[in-house]
Amino acid sequence: MSITNLNNKIKSFTAIDIGLIKISVLFGTLTLVKFFPKMINFDWYFYLILAILFAIIPLKTMFFHEKNEITEIFEEGLKNAESDTSKDNPEKPETEKDIKEAIKPEK
Repeated sequence: MSITNLNNKIKSFTAIDIGLIKISVLFGTLTLVKFFPKMINFDWYFYLILAILFAIIPLKTMFFHEKNEITEIFEEGLKNAESDTSKDNPEKPETEKDIKEAIKPEK
């Protein structure tokens, strides 16, 4: 499964789905701490630093992500690369004859 497919599936999530995922991560973390209690012995700033580091990219994407020309070209290229039919990608040659015509030098 590719990142593009995962992104498309995540777009269908509601705020409730995302909240439930967060709660499940909380209880999963509590389970880890229950099995490995030495994880709690780190200083508080260690956890704060990790929280900030892991939050930088999502927060940057959330507040400062602007579509620019390069992003649009990249997304269009991804869509064309994923398409398998000539209907989705009219520039894709279907037969060997089409390929030879495409690479034949013009006179």
